[in-house]
Amino acid sequence: MAKIWLILVFLVVFVSGVVANTPLGFVLDRAALGMVTYERASGTVWRGTMTGVSAGGQDIGRIGLKAKPLSLLRGGLRYSGDVVGPAATGRGDVKLGFGRSIYIQDVIADVRLHALESLDPRLRTAPSSLSLSIRTLALNADMSCKAADGTLTTDLLTAVGAQWSWSGPKMDGEISCNNGLLQVTLRSQPGPDLVSADGQLGANGSFSAAARVTTTDTRLVSALETLRFRYQDGDYVYSIANSATAAPREALN
Repeated sequence: MAKIWLILVFLVVFVSGVVANTPLGFVLDRAALGMVTYERASGTVWRGTMTGVSAGGQDIGRIGLKAKPLSLLRGGLRYSGDVVGPAATGRGDVKLGFGRSIYIQDVIADVRLHALESLDPRLRTAPSSLSLSIRTLALNADMSCKAADGTLTTDLLTAVGAQWSWSGPKMDGEISCNNGLLQVTLRSQPGPDLVSADGQLGANGSFSAAARVTTTDTRLVSALETLRFRYQDGDYVYSIANSATAAPREALN
């Protein structure tokens, strides 16, 4: 048994030595990155940096990657990484499986929502944030969602509510997979107003989202009408989708 482990370690060291000097840019130029683009890649596949990174038009900033060679003994190459940019900072691990699956694990990130260009400008008028913790996110080779387990908290409603003289609640949520789509579900913390929302993101960049608000606060009602919520069964509901393949979901119950 000891000899087998020595052989495996030797193979890992050998492979590491062969590819250690492979430029990161050489590999990225031949990879299917989908909506992700970058301006410059420096370093090697063992330790490198991507700068000028964007995803779907959103500026991400810099991504640093450092490989963990011994992870090859456990069925894939694992990287520790960090992100620093105008919209988010975070760190976590990424594992590349031999079947081209991608596993994102142990992620801790802080997102500055007011810096997200895709967010409604009326929701970007005051600094707000989202704290994200992903225990695991598994993606298939086609980038569809395979498994997800994570939580998030945001003060978006608290921050933007001030413009309508409304004390918006903080919201807690979780991430999961639903038929290959990445799903995010949010619920407001206890308070006089009830807010729920969910969204789904597809591998092709399509998304859909829905929200439901239960309130009798006239100031909030005025704000919801401005944001094009519609009154339905005693609540105010809103839905949106960005493509024909992502049909708007029914507002949450």
